[in-house]
Amino acid sequence: MAKPRQEVRERWATGRWIGSPQLGAAVTAQLRGVVAAWEIVEPRSAADFGDAVPDVVVDATAIDPHDGGPVPSPAISSLHRLVAVVSEAWCGVGASPDVAARQGAVVSRQRALALACAASGPTVNTIVVPDGFPATARSPRAVLDAAIAPADLAHVLAYFLDPANGYVLGQMVSLCGGADAWGGHGL
Repeated sequence: MAKPRQEVRERWATGRWIGSPQLGAAVTAQLRGVVAAWEIVEPRSAADFGDAVPDVVVDATAIDPHDGGPVPSPAISSLHRLVAVVSEAWCGVGASPDVAARQGAVVSRQRALALACAASGPTVNTIVVPDGFPATARSPRAVLDAAIAPADLAHVLAYFLDPANGYVLGQMVSLCGGADAWGGHGL
């Protein structure tokens, strides 16, 4: 018999944002009702989780296409939610073939983690933002005029973090202003 999905609760106790402290502060401030306490850490110190593994991890280290990409995750089975926030370049969009091959591994990693975790309960999902977000808050291929704000990212994160959405697994949502309508990321 399959293991039951996690119980519905009002909010998670702890969360860790890995990435830009400025963006992390802007996004997590809007998620206080979803996660009681956030820790915001720089990517270089994120791999050391110590004994206190949080309920939720938001890995935003791959927003900058020039960074090294997502950090190694903690023992995923001890988490409840893992969400990667990546730039379009990390999905291979607009990149050279060599860069696209290296960066496309982020998508494969997230999907492989999602499949590996499916039976034990943690969910693994991905959010794609425009290259240079939040400074560049609009994809050049976007059909909507509005720029993407940290609040938009927070809303999608809230959806993935909502305990009632424990069945949403291995998904990728693009905050692209409709750019995917022209052919998408091919994901």
